[in-house]
Amino acid sequence: MNASKEEVVSKEAEQIYVVKRDGQPPLRFRGTILGTASTKWVGGKDQSRWDEDTIYRTKAGKIVVSHEWHTLWQGEVNSSEAWTADDIEGIIDQLSYMDGGESRIPRALQLALEDADIDYAQDID
Repeated sequence: MNASKEEVVSKEAEQIYVVKRDGQPPLRFRGTILGTASTKWVGGKDQSRWDEDTIYRTKAGKIVVSHEWHTLWQGEVNSSEAWTADDIEGIIDQLSYMDGGESRIPRALQLALEDADIDYAQDID
């Protein structure tokens, strides 16, 4: 991965954010939004379950990712999570998961990284 804190330019003015987390206190920080993404609309169809991710940079330079999972299904509840790291690579390391022996990045995070114009390409040479 080639991303560095200095490469990412903020999309919004700095302000105070409060990010909800299920089962934990919310995170409050001053910062900017770097990118956002939603999987609510996929392939021309409105989804009944979807993810929304937002990537922030705090005033101190840390990266925060908020993840909200939404459902319209009866008996299911929405959920909110958030992660912090010193840089984009740390966030990707935390949120990557194994699938068939390969590391994968959640789709909403991938879309948010692209929205933020963050280079997260994996170097293989």
